[in-house]
Amino acid sequence: MHNSKTYYFSPIAIILSGITACVFIAALSVMVYAAYLYNVALGIIVIVIFGGLIYGVSEKYIRFTICLIKKKPALILLEEKLIDNINDQVFYWNEIDFIGYSNALSGYISINLKDRETFISSIKNPFKRIFIKIDNKFFRNVISIQPNIIKCKRAELHKSIVNAHLFHKN
Repeated sequence: MHNSKTYYFSPIAIILSGITACVFIAALSVMVYAAYLYNVALGIIVIVIFGGLIYGVSEKYIRFTICLIKKKPALILLEEKLIDNINDQVFYWNEIDFIGYSNALSGYISINLKDRETFISSIKNPFKRIFIKIDNKFFRNVISIQPNIIKCKRAELHKSIVNAHLFHKN
């Protein structure tokens, strides 16, 4: 593989994600309001916890939508690196230890880095760092790519990323 390969966001998946996010945020808002009516302190705690979740969901959705409108690719496989606009990261092939695939939770591609701790500590956004630490603890990977928001077949995407990694990792 000497030339780049580009994958774009799926408009249908982004629209469905937006609808799901709106329903999720509405449900959380009702829960927060109910908790606040029951007990002010509990309401504040719920606001802080769910506020982080809402921020995490909305920040990604807004980034996906902007990328879709600007026709910015979700993933770009280049000779020296993987540009991941889904997670807003760039990974050099020689930094990646392993690329896996899981059918759990609608299927995802996992990117395991050789030096996870350095990568995690380099993340400036505290919410993003917490989510990545949780992902790393439970799923033993640092980054997850959801193929269902990309306009291509899951198996093709996984195979392309694995082949690019194998070809360029040295």
